[in-house]
Amino acid sequence: NGGTIDLHGGEMQLNWQPAPAFRLSAHYARVFVSGDAALDAIDRDVDTSAPRNTVALLARYRLGGGWTLSGGLYRSGRMTWLGDGDPAPRFARVDARLARQWHWQGHELEAAVAGQSLSGGYSEFRPENVFDRRAYASFSMNW
Repeated sequence: NGGTIDLHGGEMQLNWQPAPAFRLSAHYARVFVSGDAALDAIDRDVDTSAPRNTVALLARYRLGGGWTLSGGLYRSGRMTWLGDGDPAPRFARVDARLARQWHWQGHELEAAVAGQSLSGGYSEFRPENVFDRRAYASFSMNW
């Protein structure tokens, strides 16, 4: 709990909806991290402990009949995890989701299938901690 960290950066977001059924958004963040000498004595990775650049592109299209298709592209710069973590290289990730919403007896229901990291796996915290391709289904009901 000693020392200070300075974070400087910014974030911007652009949203575009050319039609009621289609929405596209783009996000960009840039950050600079620096720690003082007291922190360097504890962990020399403070200055690289956050990705310098992070980008995301998200798209959603309402197909009609309660169906929605969405996808995302995420890109993160390299960083080094603090403590016992290791350096993590930059990565890109692609996710996709198909969902159907409907009403039943006054309740909203949704069934969906999603794929994450469709572009391939990447490591988090340690090289052996791989966030690999995965798919899952979900069902929700609001009452």
